[in-house]
Amino acid sequence: MSTKKYAIGIDFGTLSGRVVIVDVAAGREIASTVHWYANGVIDEVLPGTNPPRPGLALQDPNDYLEVLKNAVPAALKESGVDPVDVIGLGIDFTACTMMPTKADGRRSASCRNGATTPTPGSNCGNTTLPSRKRTS
Repeated sequence: MSTKKYAIGIDFGTLSGRVVIVDVAAGREIASTVHWYANGVIDEVLPGTNPPRPGLALQDPNDYLEVLKNAVPAALKESGVDPVDVIGLGIDFTACTMMPTKADGRRSASCRNGATTPTPGSNCGNTTLPSRKRTS
């Protein structure tokens, strides 16, 4: 364990995930690495289905996991930083919205007013978002 402290930044981009390790006191980059996605942008054929709608592009979430499994350890190895000296983690996704889910696929933050269990009308655990009326 060192007296220096570090932060890890992860940028999940269009074709790759990039990882940087920074000395937080000096603001200096210690190491960086890139992990290219195995599936890249999925815009021609969806696995096991028909082509996506025109203009639609998807990405395989497993590519994000592979960045965590490969690029983070590689950057730590390159830097020589002991993981116990990492005090922060920043994550960025390019042009997408990530929605955390529970193991069964339900949204993990779906309860209104901070409720943690379903109540009548709470929408807790509902897999569809409530519709919103447009106001023009």
